Amino acid sequence: MFNEYKKIYTEFNDVPKLEITTKKPFLLEVNKNGVKYEFFVRINKKSSKLLILGSGAYKPSTMTLPVFQRHSWIDELEESMIFYNDPTLYLDHLMLGWGFGDLKEHYLKNISMILKDLSDFFNYKNENIFYYGSSAGGFMSLMLASMMKSSTAIVNNPQTKVTNYYEVHVNKLMKTLDITKEIAETEYDSRISVLSSFKKHNYIPKVKYLQNSVVEHDINNHLIPFVSQLKEIDESVLTNEIQIDLYFNRKLGHNPVGKRKTIEYIKNAIN
Repeated sequence: MFNEYKKIYTEFNDVPKLEITTKKPFLLEVNKNGVKYEFFVRINKKSSKLLILGSGAYKPSTMTLPVFQRHSWIDELEESMIFYNDPTLYLDHLMLGWGFGDLKEHYLKNISMILKDLSDFFNYKNENIFYYGSSAGGFMSLMLASMMKSSTAIVNNPQTKVTNYYEVHVNKLMKTLDITKEIAETEYDSRISVLSSFKKHNYIPKVKYLQNSVVEHDINNHLIPFVSQLKEIDESVLTNEIQIDLYFNRKLGHNPVGKRKTIEYIKNAIN
């Protein structure tokens, strides 16, 4: 699928030293301790905005890694775009990994550091960087935005706490990591909870939160706990706007709104 694009390989510590001359979209593979972090990059130097997109669930039986959901949208938006794959998915044919990583390294944190180096390389200011994703991609967008001050998270039906999601997916990840849900919630809480990540980084990013109000699981396990627990954050960091937009669509359920509406929502959030 991506054979037509140039592929650039580098080591984690060498990302700031990259020399990227291609003006066309390209693939980037960054190695860190034997783990490969993969990105699909389209830079438009005429735009001062950068949109970073994460993926939700994928089917190992019908798809191959890396996964860059919505990569076909590169001609639909004028902003520069970076798509990232979650290396957690390589651990055991997982459908969802939430950027957790292994027990030694938080892969999403490493992704954040690589994205920071790339955004600096291409001269994008933090306030002009926007993270988009739905479901697990929405979770990772919220987490990444908390790691980059002044950036914005744009999310659709996200998880806000991994262990509150459906047990079949949570248990698969726990089994792969060989830990219990209780250990995940205590020793690795800042990896699985958006609120815990906010607390750890002492920062709440700007958030545009789009939620289908018909999905009770999302409302009761992710949206309501997220909103109700914001009061636990130090008031000094409650300075950015969290905008929650509800819609009602029984047919879509947990699935995100369609391409046209998603692009419209992203454009409104960016502009």
